Amino acid sequence: MYNKDLYNKIIKNVLVSDYITSIGDYCFYDFNNTEHIKIGNYVTRIGRHAFDDCRNLNNITLPDSVITIEEKAFFDCEKLTSIIIPKNVENIGLYVFENCYMLEKIEVSLNNQHFDNDETGILYNQNKTELIKYPQANKREQIKVASSVTR
Repeated sequence: MYNKDLYNKIIKNVLVSDYITSIGDYCFYDFNNTEHIKIGNYVTRIGRHAFDDCRNLNNITLPDSVITIEEKAFFDCEKLTSIIIPKNVENIGLYVFENCYMLEKIEVSLNNQHFDNDETGILYNQNKTELIKYPQANKREQIKVASSVTR
């Protein structure tokens, strides 16, 4: 018998198979012992709150197949230090990296046509008119926000 409350406390590594195309809403919610997640090469969608409250998650590998990262997908991933947004991501929901207290930088694949980052790891839309996320652990004394930002 499957007991989520047991498994979410002991699983340290998650490998999402190449046969999976979507990670459902709340799929790995509260897997707070999980430290590493590797997502298979055919996943196109990461659902709402999919990895919410994975407090020990410090490493995640997203494949180029990902198109959508829905709201709060990585909410409360307190130990996540960096992430690379793959080239095909078109949509990033609200509060995706909120409460990621150790997140120092967000890097965007060079070929991504919808998002960009600067040298300090700040996430912008492609035209840099919108600052999407300033990583919470980026402790610079002074930052220079792109002059093109309007919101």
